[in-house]
Amino acid sequence: MNKQIQASHLVEGAQYLIRGILRKLDTSKSWAKLNIGDPLEDLIGNEYCVPEHLLQYASKILGKAKYPPSNGYEEVRTAIAEHAKTARNINGVSRDDVWIRNGGSESLLFLMMSYLNPGDEVLMPSPNYPVNSGYANLLGAQPIFYDIMDDGQPDMKQIRERTTKKTKMMITINPGNPMGNVFTKESNQLILDHFLPRPDVLIAEDATYYKIVFPGYEYTSIASLPHENTIAVIDSYSKSYLITGWRLGNIILSDPNGYAEHLIEKGLNRLADLFMCANILQLVIPEALNGPQDHIQEFIKTLVEKKNLMYESLSQIKGAKTFEPQAGFYIFTAVDMERYGAQLDFDLSADLNDDEGILIVPGSGFDRKDRKYGYLRFVYLAPKEVLEKAMDRFQKFLASRDHHRT
Repeated sequence: MNKQIQASHLVEGAQYLIRGILRKLDTSKSWAKLNIGDPLEDLIGNEYCVPEHLLQYASKILGKAKYPPSNGYEEVRTAIAEHAKTARNINGVSRDDVWIRNGGSESLLFLMMSYLNPGDEVLMPSPNYPVNSGYANLLGAQPIFYDIMDDGQPDMKQIRERTTKKTKMMITINPGNPMGNVFTKESNQLILDHFLPRPDVLIAEDATYYKIVFPGYEYTSIASLPHENTIAVIDSYSKSYLITGWRLGNIILSDPNGYAEHLIEKGLNRLADLFMCANILQLVIPEALNGPQDHIQEFIKTLVEKKNLMYESLSQIKGAKTFEPQAGFYIFTAVDMERYGAQLDFDLSADLNDDEGILIVPGSGFDRKDRKYGYLRFVYLAPKEVLEKAMDRFQKFLASRDHHRT
């Protein structure tokens, strides 16, 4: 008899390398920690801070320390539904179509727990925000990946080929993490057209970065287009409003044909009671949505400057290809593994940390694996002088390993 207390086998597939890498590597000498997308990390200094009006509003909330309602306060859910209509053209939703949770990630887990059964298949992008596949594995469901192509759009051929009778959910990340890509209206329409004959497929849009889109690009929610399928939009307030530690997120369910009545009553509402409630700081959401937004434009202006710095530097590397971000604060680059003498992208990122003190996350941590290329994600929130130094060292690091040098 095995006397050891063993973890559930379902947890084995629930990995999150963005934080897990901290347990795998010695980061005591890492001076450029470009692995976690938190605008409020100490390493960034005073460049970003919580907007003052949100701090003041939050200070008034803390006295209301009792349990909030299971689904969230009515006034908060009403504000979210109204903002969805006026700012994002998501029509036909009311406060009864909104569930407030502790962050965007918990919102997605909440949704998946409400709908998925063991053996169900979930289409999700590659590269991918890793909680998507982690949660599916945790629930005994099967992640099925479709590629985000070099132009930042979904590979519709793969989506069509990989949709099966077992497909129950389709996840999009728009804008994307880790690529910073933005889906076009045309791509969203192709997805809707494909799933039109499948009303049992729930489409979920992770819209965490929809307010952090760079000039020249436009976010269109898939739920804003005429649709028949049920669509769940997942929101997070962490990044746009610089309140990562407050853990605020929600689900907006657009269900024009009433396909989700059973899911709502027997799934989402029942699970909301079981989870009890989201934290009291949810009361700041209406103030965030309807109050001053100046900090977002200032944030975007700073990010564009840093994005340009990173993209220009990475584009100079031979044997590498880099997608120029259109949103967010991540840049995803692919390095020719054979050229630079690496077998695994994790080994390449580990050596970069050990040799140069630059901590990043390998692409395999985002469900992106390739025989030829090793993918790496850099977060460009740090001060420009840190990013410049990191890029200079990264270029030299690769140059010293270049097997094609003459």
